[in-house]
Amino acid sequence: RQDGYRWNARTREPFDDWKPEWLVVADQGGDAFIYDSLQDTVLFAEHGMGVWEPAPFAPSIEKMAACLAVLGTMIKDGGEDFFDREDFMTESSSRAGVDALTKILGDTETGERVVRLLDWCMATDFE
Repeated sequence: RQDGYRWNARTREPFDDWKPEWLVVADQGGDAFIYDSLQDTVLFAEHGMGVWEPAPFAPSIEKMAACLAVLGTMIKDGGEDFFDREDFMTESSSRAGVDALTKILGDTETGERVVRLLDWCMATDFE
C-alpha cells in the first residue's frame, strides 16, 4: 500500500516530495523500503520526519531481499540472545550482521550503514 507514503491516506492528495518513480516494497514499523525504478536501487526512509529524504539501502531489489533474508535468519537462529534488553542488536550480533551483509553488499562500510539505517544497533557499535 502506498497510503501515507505516495499520498495522504485521508485526502488522497499526493505528497509533493514523493517521486513518481518510487514504490514502497516493504516497511519496518512505517519506515519505508523504497524501490527507485529509475535507478533500479532500494532506498530506506524513516517516516514522520516531515519530508521524505531516503538513503541508499541496497543496489538492487534482489540484494535488499538477500540482506533481509540473512538478517531474518540471524534473528530466528539467535533467539533471545540476538537483541539486548533495549531491543538493539548485541555487539556480537551487530558484528555478525555486518559480516553477513558485507558478503552480500561488497564492503564493510555499506554493511555497517545498513545496520545503522535499520536502527538495530547502538551508535557506538562500529567505532
